[in-house]
Amino acid sequence: MSGEGFSVVYCTNIWNHYQASWLRTFHARLGSHRFQVLLLESIPDERRKLGWDDVPPSLDWVWPAPRTRLEYGMRRQRIIDADSAILGACPKDIRLARAGSGKLIFITAGRSLRRPVTWLRRANPVFRSHLSSLRRTSNRPNVHFLAIGKFAPEDSAR
Repeated sequence: MSGEGFSVVYCTNIWNHYQASWLRTFHARLGSHRFQVLLLESIPDERRKLGWDDVPPSLDWVWPAPRTRLEYGMRRQRIIDADSAILGACPKDIRLARAGSGKLIFITAGRSLRRPVTWLRRANPVFRSHLSSLRRTSNRPNVHFLAIGKFAPEDSAR
């Protein structure tokens, strides 16, 4: 699977400095023609005030947030067509379409699955919708979850 045509895309909502080091490592190993990051949103103003910034312009392997529906559609199709996709904060329609393609997909899971899942969390409609979407996506042989973040080992062990 390491041929010239093999491609990996990472889809997420915004450029995140927490992920920058491993994204740069993927790029160093695979190159711009085989590894790309596709961003789907601009940095919100609240985060800009905290010092967050858009992707550095020198990173030609990072596709900036789409400005039009056409650009969004192109990113969506690129995610579905890639040989392998790693999905971070990604819209449900893209996640389900990619999972249905039968191609390899890794879904990064931060703390959404942390325990205990109390009745209060289950009552939250946003959490229930997210969990339902993950269940519909995950019951496929081509879908795998990557636990990410500082607390991932602890969350997964409980």
